[in-house]
Amino acid sequence: MKTFIIKILYNCFMIGSCLIILSCVNSINDDEKTLPIIGDIPIKISAKKLHTQIYKEGSDDAIGIYILVSPTPLDKERYIENIRFDCTSSGFTPKEEIYYPAAKGKCDFISYYPYQESGIMTGATNMPITIQTDQRSLHDYNSSDFMTAEINNITSGKANVDLSYIHRLSQLSISITPSSDSDIKSLKTSNPRITLNNVPTQAIYDFDSQEITSLSNQQSLFPYGEWSILNGKLTGKNCMLMPHTIAANTEFMTLQINDKNYICQLAKNYQLESGTACEIELFYDAEKGINGIIPEISDWKQGNKSEVTPEEKEEKTFIEINDFNFEKSNIYTITSKGKIVAEVCKEYLSAKDIHAQAIVIYPVKNGICNWSNGTILQIIGAESPIHGGNVSWNIKTHQLTYIAGSQPPISGFYISDNYSISLTAPTTPLLLSIREKKLADGRGNETILYPIVKIGTQYWMRDDLKATIYTDGKKITLKTLSNSSKTTAGYFKKENNVFYNKKAVMTGKLAPVGWKIADESSWQQLNTYLEGDISSLKAINKLWEASECTATNLTGFNALPVGLYSKGADSDMSIYGFEKKYVAYWSMGNSSDTLFENGILLRFDSNEIKRAAYSDYCGYSIRCIQQ
Repeated sequence: MKTFIIKILYNCFMIGSCLIILSCVNSINDDEKTLPIIGDIPIKISAKKLHTQIYKEGSDDAIGIYILVSPTPLDKERYIENIRFDCTSSGFTPKEEIYYPAAKGKCDFISYYPYQESGIMTGATNMPITIQTDQRSLHDYNSSDFMTAEINNITSGKANVDLSYIHRLSQLSISITPSSDSDIKSLKTSNPRITLNNVPTQAIYDFDSQEITSLSNQQSLFPYGEWSILNGKLTGKNCMLMPHTIAANTEFMTLQINDKNYICQLAKNYQLESGTACEIELFYDAEKGINGIIPEISDWKQGNKSEVTPEEKEEKTFIEINDFNFEKSNIYTITSKGKIVAEVCKEYLSAKDIHAQAIVIYPVKNGICNWSNGTILQIIGAESPIHGGNVSWNIKTHQLTYIAGSQPPISGFYISDNYSISLTAPTTPLLLSIREKKLADGRGNETILYPIVKIGTQYWMRDDLKATIYTDGKKITLKTLSNSSKTTAGYFKKENNVFYNKKAVMTGKLAPVGWKIADESSWQQLNTYLEGDISSLKAINKLWEASECTATNLTGFNALPVGLYSKGADSDMSIYGFEKKYVAYWSMGNSSDTLFENGILLRFDSNEIKRAAYSDYCGYSIRCIQQ
């Protein structure tokens, strides 16, 4: 067993003193009658940026600026609309000047980096932000940063408008300290490789609330920089990350040294906060390898300390079907040198010529699974030579094209050095390792791991949501007999099952990062793919009350008849009922802050989707789907 020690230090970024003198350029709406008259006093901007950001003349670095006539809000009429300032030898400059309104008044300035052509949509206050998955180049590292600046109530005049930019993301720095008897120069020559796993790369930033939400598109990420020797350690690896919680007991980072891979897991949740810098220090012994993890947060914030014993990754060129334990998850990722190269799914194939469970492998390139080129390793329960066929999914229509194979059940696979999947030994096979794909939902001191199942072109949680903490870290109120008010948000709990009321659902703070509460279109897409056979969603066990509608759970969705909460007939309270008979799910509407007119109801005596009426008394289950 290999170990290592990680020391994690948080440091708050301070705004540097570097000044860049900027000019601005006007953007005039076609409907000039609705805008203030332009005056003759030019707007001049002095922008203070953080010292950690690096800009180069001639690069495509640029910032965007909005100017509003006070007190107009951002989602209303804008005087200056998303003007671009490019990086030049004299700083960030526009193509031509812009001017204050002719009427005496005050203006509000809002700016951001890096510039986006689409900017903030009309009538909105938010915009999408993205970090690069491969930040190994300086350009991609810098463009992954996201900064904003805002100043209000500025009167026209000759003085510069000072804009101070604030980092909204988190920066992670990584260093390696070798043991006293290890050769640091040899360690540097080996060029240790760092991969961050399951990193959210997309989100929404709201300029009004200054919050980052809707984190999604989790990918592997490679940091920027070259190793250098400084004060007896290797330093130089950095990356920009979305603020989020690294969940405990998950493989958040992989370290490769001399062709050996080590997985890094934390014993407690670890919060990456907006505008902070985080340093991870790895202690390495050439003889023992990595030897224990002790994460800690610096003194300025109360933190956690814990120890874990990570395992050295088992790697081999031939992956056997028996290596997979689909009880843990229906999906596994296949990695080589920290890079995901394939995905293996135990899934339900439903098409004209097939209605069966199968084990399918899909190639993965640049973090994207190629669903148009799946190879069927085994059709479960089939002994005849129909294995080794192909599946191809139409992402737009969600339809499956199936081509039967002609082989006996396939026992395993290789992946060649050109990343193609091979059922026979290639000349140069890759060293491979496997990892079950799970949703790690970390909130506060709570971590819940959910298995994942692929159904058609959708990724679903295989279990109902069980979170008792909102995604912002605040506790959800537990509803009891003495605390059952329907006017406040909360959850009910029966044994190990959690039921959420309407107010809690409408907070928008229940779905894990990168996931959403299933909406009506998601449920309908699922129903269409299954051709209305809802028995394939129900778990096979003795919990469902007996009926002629036998549960098959072919999809692996694993729906359980946990019951629901509804209004009592003779009381003003929510009461529990229908255990072993029903399970009801909340269904969202066309947007994340609206509910569909009614929910989803699965019954013991029906193989169809039924509807569940909504009320403030309801306590229903939640299933989430990947965004």
